[in-house]
This record gives sequence, C-alpha cells and structure tokens, in this order.
Amino acid sequence: MAINYLIIDNEVCYQLFCAADTRFSHLNAPSVLLWKSLQYAKEKNCKIYDFTGSIMPQIETFIRHFGAEQTQYFYVQKQYSKIYSLLRKLKR
Repeated sequence: MAINYLIIDNEVCYQLFCAADTRFSHLNAPSVLLWKSLQYAKEKNCKIYDFTGSIMPQIETFIRHFGAEQTQYFYVQKQYSKIYSLLRKLKR
C-alpha cells in the first residue's frame, strides 16, 4: 500500500509527499506509484514534475534515478557585525 499526493498548477505537477507501508516493501509500491504519477502528469500536459526533494539520502538517490536535479531554494548567510561585513565586502 502506498499513497502519492500531487498538486497540479498550470504546467507543473508538484509531488507533495509519498508514503508506503513498510510491510509491503517487497511489492515496490512507491516506485510503481511514482511511475503512474509521472504518466498522469504527462496526460495532464504538465511540462515539469517537481519531486520537491528530500533530506533523506536514500530518497534523494531514488529521485535522482528519474533524472531529477537539485534546485537551491535558500541561501543562508550570517553577518557577525558591521565591521565583519565591511571587511568581507573589501575582500571581494
């Protein structure tokens, strides 16, 4: 048993989450469900299928096998002080 929650907006299909019962892992339900979801997105004329990523290494590797590419959403930077910021700007 597995579930895949999708949202379709214009030409983009977002996979918000996918879950599976581990008791049935031998059936490869998440893989089959993902394949069916990709086919469904194609039927709906989606140009982009956004996997929305994962921080779990096993899932990230699995998603990459479908040709997914990482996209950076955030860049976090810490500013220690005004002097540090000034020195950092001068260094550039």
